[in-house]
Amino acid sequence: MKKNFLSILAIVLVGGLFFITSCTPEDMGKPVVTLTGDAVMTIDFGATFTDPGATATDDVDDAVTVIVTGEVNKNAAGEYTLTYTATDEAGNVGTAERTVYVSHRKGNIVATYTASEQCTGPGGPYTVNPYSASITPGAATNMAIIFNNFGNFTVPVNVNGTLAGNAGLTLTIPQQTNGLTFEGSGTINAAGTVITITYTAADGGATDTCTATWTKQ
Repeated sequence: MKKNFLSILAIVLVGGLFFITSCTPEDMGKPVVTLTGDAVMTIDFGATFTDPGATATDDVDDAVTVIVTGEVNKNAAGEYTLTYTATDEAGNVGTAERTVYVSHRKGNIVATYTASEQCTGPGGPYTVNPYSASITPGAATNMAIIFNNFGNFTVPVNVNGTLAGNAGLTLTIPQQTNGLTFEGSGTINAAGTVITITYTAADGGATDTCTATWTKQ
């Protein structure tokens, strides 16, 4: 009887030990990834981007490695996303993201261009043959530009414009009068070599609408 009792006691102790061991809390927490520096950054077109990086902490593991994916092309204006990922020993994954804008500035747009236009007016559609024009810096901000020989009129006309958007991929031509009244908007390709502008030119009695393509020489 005593032997049976001791055997049962041993089984109970072993079973209890197994129960205690199997109830160890499972690691379910994700690592917390913290960006170093700003979550949104802007660099000038052509400038070198230095990634500030990120760090990670975990409620169980002492050290967690952060891996970054994505890239920033300094020679193509646009929006880029960098993703920082940390995985703990239990396989839990934590992430954080950084947005980087590569932005055109007037210094990248200032150049000599070959321009051509397709227009419509009271007399019907017409084409403005390719002509030489240029863009020079405006005085207001690093996004301000001046279109020289805009429209290739008989008398050279200069028109003010402003690069717009986080990456400087769009532009606006606010309403202004210089012989005619101009107003419009446009886009710039990622490389900063082609500008497409849609604008109106009004003389008070008639309005022409033109789409101009400026290609950097």
